[in-house]
Amino acid sequence: MPSTFANPLLFLLDANACNARQQLGELNELESMARVGLIELLYTETTWDEAQLGSSDRRGKVEQFFFVGLDNDEENTKLQMAWRNSIAAVVFPSGIANVTERRDVEALLTAKISGGRFITRDGASKTQRGGILGHKHQLAELGIEVLSFSEALTCAQTALNHRF
Repeated sequence: MPSTFANPLLFLLDANACNARQQLGELNELESMARVGLIELLYTETTWDEAQLGSSDRRGKVEQFFFVGLDNDEENTKLQMAWRNSIAAVVFPSGIANVTERRDVEALLTAKISGGRFITRDGASKTQRGGILGHKHQLAELGIEVLSFSEALTCAQTALNHRF
């Protein structure tokens, strides 16, 4: 649905934000706001691909969303490399170990370039102290806003309250 506002807030979903069973209250509210055009709620190209893995319910849910991606021609790839390296150094200081970590870097780079706020729960548990949320302050220094589900909802509500 087209946005109600000329410049709506853009939120980008991590693959772990797939709300296929509609059991995540904060995401339910964000999805409602997006349906009526109050905010933009998209995946990044890499998180959209990753989020489709799993059940048919999950794939069906993800297919309801659009995604935003990066230009991957040679010139843009070279221009983006410094940002990729900076993001990787923050989130994965020991180096990128697998495809999932490389996708995380691409998703965060997409958030940086698009100006979107990245919604995730990666790093939001006691057993996963690092992750994306665990480095949100360092990522903010790079111009990447990372939010938990509840923080994203609060951000959207606060912004909308200031617009009305």
